Amino acid sequence: MVEQIDSEYIILMLEDFFLRKPVNTSDVLKCIEALKELNGYMLRLVPRPGPDKPVAGYSFIGTIEPKSPYRVSAQGTLWEKSALLALTGDGESVWEFELKGTERSQAVEKGYYCVRKAVLTYGHHVIERGKWFRNEARRFGRMNIGCDFSKRQIMSVRESVIWHVSKLLSYPKGMIKWSHRRKIKQCIKGIQ
Repeated sequence: MVEQIDSEYIILMLEDFFLRKPVNTSDVLKCIEALKELNGYMLRLVPRPGPDKPVAGYSFIGTIEPKSPYRVSAQGTLWEKSALLALTGDGESVWEFELKGTERSQAVEKGYYCVRKAVLTYGHHVIERGKWFRNEARRFGRMNIGCDFSKRQIMSVRESVIWHVSKLLSYPKGMIKWSHRRKIKQCIKGIQ
């Protein structure tokens, strides 16, 4: 399908990311220009996760280093089309693409970037493990924008609580740089 798109650059955004407000077109164009000027392959338009290092002359973006987890991600991302096609594997799910695409991308030192401040205006995805988040189903149901809630279940209260608690518990971990987390994991494995 991507092959059929008649453009050198494309924005990849999954269907469960709903924009919350209008996107600033000039910010998107600025990102496209930066990616072209840097001869880059990918520029993530939402800092999840954020960049690793600054890029001289481009204060609004940073690099994503080869060993960074989720270097390749399905978050809203600007791609040089041929680079995206080169990283996709036949029959891979989105989750497999993120993991295996990240591994495949490590063969290239440079070319992966991320914005420091979100350019796309979605807060969080609206579906987790095939089910609508309760509050998102309520919000978008009231908007009457065509969401068919008979096609997917809505999380139970229990599932919602478990998800939110696990997310809260992961915040402190998110404050530790990926490289340090990797070292901590190696130390823990060495102790076991």
